[in-house]
Amino acid sequence: MLFKQEVLKKLCISDATFRNYVADEKLDPMKLGKIDYYFARGLAKDLMVSKYKKKS
Repeated sequence: MLFKQEVLKKLCISDATFRNYVADEKLDPMKLGKIDYYFARGLAKDLMVSKYKKKS
């Protein structure tokens, strides 16, 4: 499981881009209380799906 800061580092994106990805549903966090978690496998899957949707 990854935290937000780890996702930012892994994807090399800014906080604003991260918030846009979440708003556009390119990233789907698992929320436990007030903390968002991301699975590494889910992260790659979500971004690949959004990448192919963009081309279509």
